[in-house]
Amino acid sequence: MVSKEIARQYFDLTLPLCKTLGDIEYFGVEIDNNKINRFRDTLIKRVAELTECIRGAIGTRINIESNEELKAYLLSSFGFSQWQSPNRSFTSLLEYLGINHAIPRLIVQYRRLMKEMYKADTIINSIRDDKVYPTFNQVKSKSGSVTAKQSDIFDTQYLRELSCCFNGKIHSFFQNPLSGIIRVETLSCDEALKKDMHDGQDVNIYLSGHPAMKETDSNSLFLSIITDMPDSKVINRFLIDERSLSGLRKELESRYNKLYSFLNKFKATSLEKGFSEVDGRRKYLIGLKSPNLEKRLKAVRFALKWLIEQ
Repeated sequence: MVSKEIARQYFDLTLPLCKTLGDIEYFGVEIDNNKINRFRDTLIKRVAELTECIRGAIGTRINIESNEELKAYLLSSFGFSQWQSPNRSFTSLLEYLGINHAIPRLIVQYRRLMKEMYKADTIINSIRDDKVYPTFNQVKSKSGSVTAKQSDIFDTQYLRELSCCFNGKIHSFFQNPLSGIIRVETLSCDEALKKDMHDGQDVNIYLSGHPAMKETDSNSLFLSIITDMPDSKVINRFLIDERSLSGLRKELESRYNKLYSFLNKFKATSLEKGFSEVDGRRKYLIGLKSPNLEKRLKAVRFALKWLIEQ
């Protein structure tokens, strides 16, 4: 710690955080039973609506949970060649088809919604005396963000609905894309980004109205792009086609040139020093000094996530 000049950071930041997490694990955090159950009811309603949409579009009853039934449908509708690759998972196949086809897109949305349902059920089943006792895991995330072992409650597409069910002491641990964007806006002093983000609606007004957006969380997409998430992952996660993504990347670089200049300097400095640094904090990441290009690029992506999640 001394040689890496992070002793003060360890005592002032890391240890207090460990104590906070330990206290939450031991004493629990209060949860509003009514709110979490209303949230679950909302998810159930959305699942039912999606189920009817999918079955109505297909024109016959089909078990959406059955990979075999869905594969048979996709084979008859889209042909064998589009999902023949042995290295592609079935989820990846659905996401690939969902970029340009409505029914696979609905199925992807349904399955993602079911994951949120499972998360809500896990939380509800773990409630004891109006409290939950999460077990934290800071090793799972290489960027250092706090995650929970049982079901990562802090990474959710329903941030507002889920976070408001809990006592405020854990709100800061939820992965809020808006907070990340405001942080890089502040660090980079990019006036164009500041203007686009301050419309009172908590969204980027330029991105939210962009033709490439199709029921997409524009804040999450923006962060994924500026943190150098690989195109293949961005395409699958946000169901955006490669051409639209390429065009969007160029537009963002042109529109927010000050932000990109700041991020490029941050990446170059991290690679040069072998650690990342901002606001007096340091993050050492394995791979920043690696001779392997792929490992260096992966380490840089974690460094960017760390920068944004501070």
